[in-house]
Amino acid sequence: MDVIILGMVRANDFGKIGFTEDLKRFNVATTRARKHLACFVNCETYRGSQLEEFFKMHKVHHVEN
Repeated sequence: MDVIILGMVRANDFGKIGFTEDLKRFNVATTRARKHLACFVNCETYRGSQLEEFFKMHKVHHVEN
């Protein structure tokens, strides 16, 4: 696939992010893109998770409204 759009907009007060908390599963979901990958997340829920660290480590562009 040339482009993958991944919606991870789960929102809760407990920081539970479901299956994407497992970096192996997240890796499978994201590495299929050949050219572009767009991830939409709820920043409040993902803040402090392993995925936030993953995004920072890979210098993922971050936009917050």
